[in-house]
Amino acid sequence: MNKKIIFSVDDAETALSIVEEMLNDRYTVISIKTVEEMFERLQATTPDLILLDYYMPDISCQMAMKRLKIEYGAVPVIVVSASNYPDLMDEINAMGAVDFISKPINDMETVFAKVKKWIKDDR
Repeated sequence: MNKKIIFSVDDAETALSIVEEMLNDRYTVISIKTVEEMFERLQATTPDLILLDYYMPDISCQMAMKRLKIEYGAVPVIVVSASNYPDLMDEINAMGAVDFISKPINDMETVFAKVKKWIKDDR
């Protein structure tokens, strides 16, 4: 059986490495450093899940989510951020993200549980 594909989109190399290390045994993790590159890769590959950093330097999370919902609405997106302000969850839900993972990403069980919940993993 083929591994499910996850796009991990973050401008921080450390965050990309952590996600890859946590999930690569079970999923195919494709690390992407810009939102623009994510949209380029989406033309060739549709992932089963996208982990999208909230603060990206090239395109805002809000703009990325608008385009994702229009063009790739079936792909679930989990927003990842070190921010934790009071209205963040409402904002993320309003954008259409399915879940949130807090940085620093160090709780492997929580990450696995959230990924498995949204990736439609048959195993």
